[in-house]
Amino acid sequence: MATVKTSANTFNTAQAVRRATAQVVNSLNGVAIDAFIVHNNLTGDWEGADPDKTYAGLVPKIGGVERFDLALLSGDLMAENLPSYPSGDDVTFVTPDDYLHKVAREYLSAHPGCTYDAWLQHIASQCTDCVVAGYSYPARTKKGGKWQNTIFGANKKA
Repeated sequence: MATVKTSANTFNTAQAVRRATAQVVNSLNGVAIDAFIVHNNLTGDWEGADPDKTYAGLVPKIGGVERFDLALLSGDLMAENLPSYPSGDDVTFVTPDDYLHKVAREYLSAHPGCTYDAWLQHIASQCTDCVVAGYSYPARTKKGGKWQNTIFGANKKA
């Protein structure tokens, strides 16, 4: 889910990076977001990533700096039914309920044939005057370890 900048316009989805990003998001809760910037040239640097492939997504601008470490691709914006492990091995499913994720899901529901660019532009135009609102839930690693994941979210300023 979470992403991190390792060089210009680059992100990584490795488990260790997701944990580090969760800590960053938690530290930014309540901080103002200047804007969401649409990028069409994000590249991945995970093992096996195609260096010639680029992705479109939203990059939050916070304190005048574009935060590629918090870049959001379609999977991040449409996050729903995330497996959560509040106790033991029982799994429940949670959906982020912050403003950013609601805007993303509602627009696609109302405009199922829209282009990806139109969708990103709409989200960026609607998510102004927002603050960081991380969404936390108990998650599991691929090896079964438990940890508290936090994904990037945004809510309108109060």
